[in-house]
Amino acid sequence: MSLKRGPDDNKTSDDKRRKPPPFCSVVREVMKLQSVRNLMEPILEPLVRRVV
Repeated sequence: MSLKRGPDDNKTSDDKRRKPPPFCSVVREVMKLQSVRNLMEPILEPLVRRVV
């Protein structure tokens, strides 16, 4: 006979579904990326132009 699974073995639909990140964290992440881009662009652009 087959054994029934216990309640711990099954994952509910809430566990499978990821919640979207809060808007403030998305904005923070975009601001971080923009600041890194603004810092790196003046450094990398001349190097890339020399290589290409």
